Amino acid sequence: MKLPSLKFNFLTIFLVLGIVVLLLLTVDCSITQNEKNAELRTLNGQLDTEISEGTRLQLEINRRSDYFAVEEYATEILGMRKLENYQIQYIRYDVSGTLEVLNVEEEEDFFGRVSKAFSAIGDFFRG
Repeated sequence: MKLPSLKFNFLTIFLVLGIVVLLLLTVDCSITQNEKNAELRTLNGQLDTEISEGTRLQLEINRRSDYFAVEEYATEILGMRKLENYQIQYIRYDVSGTLEVLNVEEEEDFFGRVSKAFSAIGDFFRG
């Protein structure tokens, strides 16, 4: 009995090796692509989280910078009041280091204090 002889020609070996190399490269590319897709999904999730956090912080800034909320906080919690025109005093500063008050509020009589009160009330409703 005669055994069949195996003849390999160079072209067949080259094609088989080429196909094996291409398959290995394809598998490697698929693995790399899957890794990159997983990383992309993770980063997109982090981006969505950061965007929602940014939106939440922007809403918090808008809430805290609301003029009426700031005014309410200043008046009720800090005990601050609006400065009225009659409360402003201007001073002049000399080079010699002395100060001089230009508008000195003098002790006024009853009518002067009443007119200041009405002036303050008028300023409150105008401003």
